[in-house]
Amino acid sequence: MSAILKKYGKGISFSDYRKINPDFEKAMKLLEVGWFSEAEDIFEDIAKKDFKPEPPMVKTSKEKLKEIKKAVDDRLKEIRQNIEAGKKKEALVELYILRGRCKQMKVQTTLTKEIKALEKDDAIDRDLVKKAKQEEKACEIFLKAEGYFAEGNIKSAKNYFERVEGVYKETSFYEKALKRLEEIK
Repeated sequence: MSAILKKYGKGISFSDYRKINPDFEKAMKLLEVGWFSEAEDIFEDIAKKDFKPEPPMVKTSKEKLKEIKKAVDDRLKEIRQNIEAGKKKEALVELYILRGRCKQMKVQTTLTKEIKALEKDDAIDRDLVKKAKQEEKACEIFLKAEGYFAEGNIKSAKNYFERVEGVYKETSFYEKALKRLEEIK
């Protein structure tokens, strides 16, 4: 325990550390799976904590907030490059998925505008829009399952992974959900 406190908790009491650490660990796991909005919310709450001296966990949270912004900006830049390269169909699906990963973030408005503009393009048909929307929904459900999994709430995680498995077989999240269900069993 002392090694953990040295790494993340220096500058805070053990009781404060015990309150913050589960959230910090959850945010780290959510960031690993790309649930940017949920990880951002948690890191923001931790970064607002006013400890003197500032503990490494708070500093790390501030750094992670910058990483999230950069990751989203970089992904959006890649998607825009795909659009310019004529890969509009792939870009539309990726925009929907990114929007699913970024619910409640400031970038949401930008993503929605990009999606609306692409949907008006002649190269985009209704079936593709429907598929992209399915990807976004599957992404949201999969990430919710990952959130429960990160908390250790295996029963709820399993329910959401099974929902992806049962309803969203045609999405890129189907195989990921199957893999997680295998891990749970």
